[in-house]
Amino acid sequence: MSIDDKDLIEIYGTITDLENKCISTNICWEDYEQYKLGYEQTPYLPYFGKKYIDVLFCGINLNEGNTDTNAIFELVEEAKLYIQDHKYKIFKQEGYGGSNFYYYVPLLSYMYKSIIFDNKTFKIEDDISWENIFEGFEFCSITNLIKCSVSSPDKRSRPSDQMYYNCIPKLKIEISKFNPKTIFFFNKFLYPNMLEHYFEGYRNIIKKDRYSISDYRDIKIIELEHPMSTAITREFKFSNYNEAINDLKSIVK
Repeated sequence: MSIDDKDLIEIYGTITDLENKCISTNICWEDYEQYKLGYEQTPYLPYFGKKYIDVLFCGINLNEGNTDTNAIFELVEEAKLYIQDHKYKIFKQEGYGGSNFYYYVPLLSYMYKSIIFDNKTFKIEDDISWENIFEGFEFCSITNLIKCSVSSPDKRSRPSDQMYYNCIPKLKIEISKFNPKTIFFFNKFLYPNMLEHYFEGYRNIIKKDRYSISDYRDIKIIELEHPMSTAITREFKFSNYNEAINDLKSIVK
């Protein structure tokens, strides 16, 4: 497990001012320049928990941008305070309704460790305590598909197609530096053809309505519905996440 600022410079061409200095900036922001945040965003290192068990959770991108290569580490430390206060919507404050992404990542991390390694079973979300969720941060790594944030009209930092095209190959280089055994992507409905486009030679193993499990060079990839999805209830979301991890267990046991 080894990735540092030098690796980020090698991959992105810079660790400062991504909007203007990244090796792909001219292509990524073509016809999208009006949505730049206008300050020096930086690429950032993956977060690693102290008891990391080779599982990576990968979001889309950050919503507000960042100016520090340790941005994910800092977000996790802040999110822990909300988890300690039993908050489902993380970072909720005046003018921002919060996000449940940093609730579900440690929840899924704890479930992954418990189901795959400890042979535990869960029926409902309440089977998992807030202390368990907090502990989940210790077992995982976290990063995003795309390093740039975007001032998109929908206020959801929606990347351009060119950003996916240029950043996902860079992410694959990052991943090769620490070789996780399992990756959770939250792209099931946001980008359902992602593996086909960027992970040549992947093999689908299980395909369900709301999740898929595939193999890519001995890495198990689980594609899930994004935690921020409002298409299904919280109960149904947990049920699908739980089923996906148990299906994974049936493959790797």
